[in-house]
Amino acid sequence: MNPSWVVLRFIVLGLAVTLVQVIISGVLPEFIANPNLLLGLVIFLAFHEATPLSAFLVFGLGLIMDLAGGLILGPWAGAYCLVFAAIASVSQRVFIESYASTAFAAFFASLLTSTLVLMLTGVLTTRGWSSLTTLLSEACLTALLAPMVVACARGWLSGGGKLGAKRGTRAFERF
Repeated sequence: MNPSWVVLRFIVLGLAVTLVQVIISGVLPEFIANPNLLLGLVIFLAFHEATPLSAFLVFGLGLIMDLAGGLILGPWAGAYCLVFAAIASVSQRVFIESYASTAFAAFFASLLTSTLVLMLTGVLTTRGWSSLTTLLSEACLTALLAPMVVACARGWLSGGGKLGAKRGTRAFERF
C-alpha cells in the first residue's frame, strides 16, 4: 500500500481516538481523571516507527489534542514530541510486544506530558497538590488503556506498510 495512504489512515485513527477521548471525558464524572488515549498512538509510533515522518505525525497529534482542549496551541504538541523522542531512544532496549512495557511507558509518559503541559500553561502553580492526585489517576487510567490503543493501531495499520520506512531499516522490519 502507498505510504501516503498509511499516513492518511493514521490521521483518521488519531481523529477517531480524539473523538473517543472527548466522549469518555463527557461520560466520566468530574472527580475521575480523563485518560490520555492519544498518548497510546504516540507510544505506538515511538515503539514501531522511529522515523522523522513519525515525529511530524506526533506533532500533529499534539496539535489535535491542543485543539480538542481549547487552550493555546503548542503545549501538547511539544510535550508529545519530547515523549516521542524519549521513548524512541529507549525502544531498542525494551521488549515492545509486551503489554506491561506499553503500560509502563504510558504511565511515565502520561506523568511527563501532563506535568509539562501544566508547567507550560501555568496551571501547576495555581492548583498545587490537587494536581498531583489528578496526574497520578490520569497516569493510571492511561496505563490501563494505552495497550489497547497500541494494539488497535498495530492491527489497523499493519497491512498498510510503514510510514516512509525503507527496506532494511529498523522501522521496516518491525511488523
